[in-house]
Amino acid sequence: MRTTLLACLIPVAALTGGAAADEARPHLHGDGVVIDGTLFTAEDIDRGASIFMRRCSQCHGLDHTNYKAPWLNGILNRPSASVEDWAYSEPFRAWGGTWTVENLRTWLSKPQDMIPGTEMNFGGFRRSAEDRDSVIAFLVSRSLADEAEEAEETAPADE
Repeated sequence: MRTTLLACLIPVAALTGGAAADEARPHLHGDGVVIDGTLFTAEDIDRGASIFMRRCSQCHGLDHTNYKAPWLNGILNRPSASVEDWAYSEPFRAWGGTWTVENLRTWLSKPQDMIPGTEMNFGGFRRSAEDRDSVIAFLVSRSLADEAEEAEETAPADE
């Protein structure tokens, strides 16, 4: 069950020197994740995980392992075609974008429209934006949790 967070970010950003801009970025919130001001609950993320397992995991891994397609760990804000040991198609390499939430939405809606000639054998979530958004919430929450864990591991220990 998604919840829209109501906030006036522009004036707050002016008063806080851009802190609200940080809040506008996808971020973890309790057991959920906030994307574009919408809270995706743990239930939404679990639903996205289930859809991912059914529709995506036959090709993509989340364990830094390539299967029929490149792994998706840390996909949020990652440059496209950046998994070193994957042979990307020429159209995909030529795109040269970054995996933002908006690009993930466009890609998962209909990959061929975003990158004509892509070799990805997936027609997109054309009938259900909710399914697409749940998968994105799952991928974003995984990316953010991985980032937080890596930051914690590399932070200097308190003395």
